[in-house]
Amino acid sequence: MFFLRTFRMVVKITPNLFGKSRNESISNELDKKLANKVVINVGLCICLYDITHIGDSHIIPGDGSAHMKVTFRYVVFCPSKEETIEGKVKLCDNEGIHVSLTFFDDILIPPMHMQCPSKFNEVQSTWIWMYKVDQESDPVEMVVEKGDDIRFKVVDLEFNDTTPKPADQTGGAILDTSKDTPFRIIGKISESGLGLPSWWNQETEEGEEEEDAEMGEEAEDDEEDV
Repeated sequence: MFFLRTFRMVVKITPNLFGKSRNESISNELDKKLANKVVINVGLCICLYDITHIGDSHIIPGDGSAHMKVTFRYVVFCPSKEETIEGKVKLCDNEGIHVSLTFFDDILIPPMHMQCPSKFNEVQSTWIWMYKVDQESDPVEMVVEKGDDIRFKVVDLEFNDTTPKPADQTGGAILDTSKDTPFRIIGKISESGLGLPSWWNQETEEGEEEEDAEMGEEAEDDEEDV
């Protein structure tokens, strides 16, 4: 889920920072550029891990700032496909179940990746898995609502370049990318053990009760034989 990624970048240190430690100044500049930012096809940058190499400083005439090539490692959030993660339900709507990990909110579980059959309750803003114990009994409503703990498996990672495009690439049109999501995780809960942990804990408890009852019956039979 969290990885170290190596980056190389030219860092600009302005004259007012020359009195500070070089590593401290570079670290601050790197965090300004990358912390909580999404790098396309890499992931969400969390924090600087270390600086592995600092190249020679160059001062451009008329600028006065020091420019240097820096190689560094950064902590990046980018889960692998098929990885299982636990989060909290942020909200439910027609699009699906939106999940939050506190530091990352752009996670969607669409209807096609939910337990089948599932339906959306528009009045209560909940998703409901109509679970059938057997063919004869009525289905049990397994409700997913805001604030629930939920376990999901990563299906896909969607990256979207939201940087403004030059006019010559858009035919002069102004594109509004302010509402686009640069990085979104698509998840699924359509397998056993996924979804609300309480769904499966309940089944485990019921199974343990049945086993205890069977063991009790066997013990009574043994006492009668004696």
